Amino acid sequence: MIPKWIYGNFDADAIRTIKPKSPEFTWQRSQSNGGGFCLDGATMLKIILDEIAPSTIVGTDNYRKQIQNCRLPNFSYNVKECLKHIERCNKDILSQGETYNSLQLHTFDRLKSAKNSEFKTWVRRVKSDISSDTGEYKSFTPVMVISAAKKQYLNMAATGEWDKLDPWDAQMIALLTTIKENTERQSQGYDLSKKTARGGGGGSYGGGQNSYDEWQLMKTGDTKTVNGKTWWWCRQS
Repeated sequence: MIPKWIYGNFDADAIRTIKPKSPEFTWQRSQSNGGGFCLDGATMLKIILDEIAPSTIVGTDNYRKQIQNCRLPNFSYNVKECLKHIERCNKDILSQGETYNSLQLHTFDRLKSAKNSEFKTWVRRVKSDISSDTGEYKSFTPVMVISAAKKQYLNMAATGEWDKLDPWDAQMIALLTTIKENTERQSQGYDLSKKTARGGGGGSYGGGQNSYDEWQLMKTGDTKTVNGKTWWWCRQS
């Protein structure tokens, strides 16, 4: 009864998994015992578990790779959620009787990828204290670093400092904006070195100066050669 009950609770995927190995758990009864087939429930369960349960080596290796490949951009730069994922992976490694000696190294790598310069400065300070065995954070373990980093992030997020535009980024944006504006002005015929517009019918750009050079305004003959190019005066109507 029990083997039939076990088999009856397998879904289609489980049945497909064990079917090729049916000789391992199925045998035919003798006619004196009523004939038919008999199932070994314990063997069926072992086959299923061997298929779905990864070994300890494969399992912990997967968790290590998850920590190594964890990136703040994948969590929208939410330090708390990223570190919680690292903590879960490390907990799963420990639950299988192993340790992850590179936890501190990869934790710092993840934290240094933050976009907030103030936060990254704090991370460098913590790492320096631990490396030199001096300062406020010299005795911090990887677990303590993770806890402190989450608190630092939450405090900065609560005060609005986390999403504040980095001064360097602000300078780059201002520079790119200026370059874009100058490029657009040049495409419209402005001479940025003189701050005047060329060919604008006497109008000027910004400074009230005439938009033509002096030689273009004083007629000294029917033609004028400048920089190897000959210009002709228009006839007056």
